[in-house]
Amino acid sequence: MKVCFNGIGQQVVTFMDAGSVKGQVCKVSDGGTVAACADGDVFAGVVVYTDGSWADVQLKGYVTVPYTGTAPAPGWCDMVGNGSGGVAVEDGGRSCLVVEVDTTAGTVGMFI
Repeated sequence: MKVCFNGIGQQVVTFMDAGSVKGQVCKVSDGGTVAACADGDVFAGVVVYTDGSWADVQLKGYVTVPYTGTAPAPGWCDMVGNGSGGVAVEDGGRSCLVVEVDTTAGTVGMFI
């Protein structure tokens, strides 16, 4: 049996879109607006849908995203946007609960 965390505690909110990409982390760039994260930006959530004008952003719950740099360790970890749509470990970032790390695929499963 495989453990599945999808849907647990999920919260999705709609924002105006200023350049976000589905499946990537984003930041609040202006009032009610999200945009892609630059390297080192503290992210707000993960874009689950965008049509270029509006973006649905998952702010809470379980997500899987790519990471760069040092592999996150399971447990509580500070994460920031890495500038290419994923995350990187960095002190002072968003505190996330890492529960899965796939070093082969370069992805991290975590609760945000």
